[in-house]
Amino acid sequence: MKDRVVQLFNLTKDKILVDQNIPKNSFESLEKFSNFDKKVFSDVIKKISLLAVLNEDTINISAFKNEDLNYNELYFIYIELKQKEKISFISEIIQSQIGNHCIIIFQIGSEILVQTSLKRLNKLNANEQIIISQIKSDWINLNSENHLERDFLNHLALENFSFMNFLKFHEDFRKYLLKFNLSKAIQASLDYKDTLSYEDLENHLNRHSEIKTEINKLEEEFKSLVELGDKVNFKQLILEKKKELAAYAEYVRKLVLYVAQE
Repeated sequence: MKDRVVQLFNLTKDKILVDQNIPKNSFESLEKFSNFDKKVFSDVIKKISLLAVLNEDTINISAFKNEDLNYNELYFIYIELKQKEKISFISEIIQSQIGNHCIIIFQIGSEILVQTSLKRLNKLNANEQIIISQIKSDWINLNSENHLERDFLNHLALENFSFMNFLKFHEDFRKYLLKFNLSKAIQASLDYKDTLSYEDLENHLNRHSEIKTEINKLEEEFKSLVELGDKVNFKQLILEKKKELAAYAEYVRKLVLYVAQE
């Protein structure tokens, strides 16, 4: 499965591919690594690897640094799992402890999940970076991907992202990941050109999620109702919310170029 991931990202060029083991106990010596953290790493993670390193020596992309951001290198981290648990928790620990920006690929069986974070320099400690935001994909089964997942996987190669500098490369990748999540939400293949800003994509995805959460909350409340009149009213509220969700998805589809649904 690791070989398939290397091919998808096209990590075989030049000196990019490293594939070095990162011992799990290398995190245990960290000052803020608790007993609970140790148990999670032991129970959930099978193996951690530094899969690839992008820097000015391994790829034709320039470093970028200003008072807030430091993009000297970008790491690809490959994590083999024992179980699908605590993904966000594990991501935050690893991203916070590795100074450079990272793209993490979680793998279990034939499934992968891709995660990355935006970090800024800690102005109180020049050797630290602080996580600003995190984004991850859904799980994708590489043996039975649907057409939306296939579109996503087919454009993961490094050359599909900006080579201007590592900041721009990572911005492109984060936007690509966000677009994929939005395409899954509205069930439409989006054109991966720059039709919308990252902020617009994020706002649309958040709004879609909010409506879905409202529907789930109404459906949970409906289960506890006894009076027939209350049930009828709630059924109508749920129906209206589902119509709102469908209308919003259609609005987003029209806002970007898309391919017809399956």
